[in-house]
Amino acid sequence: MNWAGYFATITASMIKFVAGPLVGETTICTVIGMMLTVVILMFFGVFIGKFFKSNKPKKKFTKTNRLAVKVRSKFGLIGVAGLTPLLFTPSHMLVSAGIWAVVQTLFFYFVKDLIIK
Repeated sequence: MNWAGYFATITASMIKFVAGPLVGETTICTVIGMMLTVVILMFFGVFIGKFFKSNKPKKKFTKTNRLAVKVRSKFGLIGVAGLTPLLFTPSHMLVSAGIWAVVQTLFFYFVKDLIIK
């Protein structure tokens, strides 16, 4: 038994689930790491949230909130659902999503060619 390897896999899986390889007994360690994260957050989530919470008073009416109220009053819930991706998503996220879509499409296109040959 390689306890150090098990511990490393569990710890890596707690941080990022994909970090744990999915072959043989390491699958069990990956699942343990995922579930350990769930249990920790379930029992200690309130304490973790209080630790990172700022004591600064939160703004109640921001530009985004005012825009959301205007959209909801004019177009209703359907308007909010339809306009949320356009109005309430930062523009850099749209650019990032577009770039990653192209990168992943090209990657899988070329990987498919490498595997089939």
